[in-house]
Amino acid sequence: MLQTNVKAQRAWLIISVLLGACMPKISVDQRGSQPEAPVPVPSAIDLGAGTADPMAISTDALALLAVQPNHGAFSGGQLAILRGNGFTPGARVFFGDQELPTASIQPVDSKRLQIVIPPGTPGAIDVTTQNGTDFASRRTLLGGYHFDSFFVTPAVGPTAGGTEVRVNGKGTLWDNTTQVYVDLQACTSLRALSPEEIVCTAPRGTSGAKPVRVQTADGVQVDVADAYAYSDSKNNFRGGLSGNALNGKLEVLVFDRNSGKPLSGAVVVGGNGSVVKQVDAAGRVSLEGAELATPQTLTVVTRCYQPITLVDIPVETATVYLDPVLSPACGNPGATRLTGGASIYTESVEGELIWPDIREFQAGGWNNVPPPKTADEHFVAYVFPLANDPTSPFVLPETYDAVTPSDRTNSGYRFSLRSYPDTLTLYALAGLENRTVSPPIFIPYVMGITPGVKVDPERTKEDVFLQINLPLDQSIRVQVTGPELTARGPNRLDLSVAVGIADQGYVILPGAQRKTLYPAVEALDIVGLPPLVNRLGDAVYVAGASAYTGESGGVPRSRGALGKTTLSGQVLALDQFVQIPKLTSPAPNVTWDGRMLSVDWASGGAEVDLVVVDISSGAGLVNWRIVLPRGKRAVELPVLSTLSSDLGLVPGSITLKVSSGRIDNFQYGSLSYGQLSPRAWTAYAVDVVQGRFTP
Repeated sequence: MLQTNVKAQRAWLIISVLLGACMPKISVDQRGSQPEAPVPVPSAIDLGAGTADPMAISTDALALLAVQPNHGAFSGGQLAILRGNGFTPGARVFFGDQELPTASIQPVDSKRLQIVIPPGTPGAIDVTTQNGTDFASRRTLLGGYHFDSFFVTPAVGPTAGGTEVRVNGKGTLWDNTTQVYVDLQACTSLRALSPEEIVCTAPRGTSGAKPVRVQTADGVQVDVADAYAYSDSKNNFRGGLSGNALNGKLEVLVFDRNSGKPLSGAVVVGGNGSVVKQVDAAGRVSLEGAELATPQTLTVVTRCYQPITLVDIPVETATVYLDPVLSPACGNPGATRLTGGASIYTESVEGELIWPDIREFQAGGWNNVPPPKTADEHFVAYVFPLANDPTSPFVLPETYDAVTPSDRTNSGYRFSLRSYPDTLTLYALAGLENRTVSPPIFIPYVMGITPGVKVDPERTKEDVFLQINLPLDQSIRVQVTGPELTARGPNRLDLSVAVGIADQGYVILPGAQRKTLYPAVEALDIVGLPPLVNRLGDAVYVAGASAYTGESGGVPRSRGALGKTTLSGQVLALDQFVQIPKLTSPAPNVTWDGRMLSVDWASGGAEVDLVVVDISSGAGLVNWRIVLPRGKRAVELPVLSTLSSDLGLVPGSITLKVSSGRIDNFQYGSLSYGQLSPRAWTAYAVDVVQGRFTP
């Protein structure tokens, strides 16, 4: 028997459909919290799902009242809470006719179930709950969830704008005449990659979650609330190369990396040292000519900003963000905020750790962690977001971040952490800790994980639940064959194994990291890994190793390509390392005129897709970055001081840092600024040499 409000919902949906049939063709996917700057209300609004009050109560002992949030991307993966009455630990959940797997359901108490939203088709869908095999307990919320018509990635960018975003639809007919608006501000540089995918550049905005509108040439508009957020971001999505292949035209856009403002007056210099053109007030310069039918090397420079050279640009658009020179002579432009105009902040995520227990909806005791052996050992757990790098070291949090038995609630143990706005996968490690020794010892024995935690700017994310039920009792062996040794190194090896979660990030574990001398002759054992079951059923073990010089991790240094396996107890080979790069011009410790730059490396190892040379001068005051694509090992540079005495490198001592790397599925024509850092590379090698510069 359905709950009492089903008839009312059905009637309301029928009325909505009948009214919508008489209205112009406009729909709005705008459910959940309202945006800061409201979208003008179209003449008809498709209410779809989410009409149920999330704070509703019912006297029915068995009820499904609301889904929170009640809308999201059709790709699924988001975390949501089902609210109602009478849920049991064996509760089942259905989206339409599709039953969610047990691993996607976390019973919290008789009034709450936490679920991971499955993929779906844009539009409203019925949501049903049932306690085990008891069909009489079945309850349905008609149109209880709505899959949005499109979603945006990345979903967070800086307030200065400039983020290249992808808008993905399903069953859409988009083309290059389609328009995209973020908070009613038009995206720029728009191009349709397919009828279901658009790439464009986000405009400047104000902090917070914003609605996004897609409007086709025939006037159809679809809005999705909170589809994009402006915030400080740990990732750099702005800038780079884009567009079609060069065909006689090249557009260069130049901005201040801190503020996002256009740098009018910046000079674009050709590979032969001649001035091509100055940037206009909008930060743009358009170049045309027969020579632009082939890849071009350009240097962008202006007073009080660090120059950059992009070698052999193969596409029609280059978006450049220049860093300021931090000098009083420049009016100290670096004093401006480095966050796109917004203050630095993080948001709060609050929830509970839940232990399996035989009692129904009662907080379990830490029964899957061995009891402390001494008075200095204590039960403790910590909650983490996934790491971006599987070779990141494990860092023990501060004591105020610890979850202990004293944090007990009726159903679990309270936790709180701070996070940048993003959609997160969180994991928790629980075990024993001893902080009376130095360094402190934390040995985890069990973990839990939950995906799809959407953290919006300026909002606290509540009701996040992690079940602590995965033992850390697996191991693998890793055999490392690294780069060729040079006269200066490397002579040390760091090895680690993390758990990779799809394209989301990595679980970092303290027991899964080893340090030893390089080269390592024997395979190394890595222990303390979880089994790849339940919510880790699609995960993989990811091994990474870095060969470096000296105990402090110095250069020369090479990090190998990652190795992956789903089988514990196996030997995994790591042998795809990038060979150590060597500058051939300028040679180390010689005077350089700044014209010819060339680099080389030994044969073998991983293929090199990108080389980045950072030249530092004037005690770090002025830095010049040169970017070379695959197959390019040398470039002739312009002498910038011939344009103006205050441009280019400062004569005297210089430091040259050479980074060469491999990047999976890399296309130089779609290079982003984030890919200029070795942190984004599959494998890389770095070396540093000293010299002198005299133009």
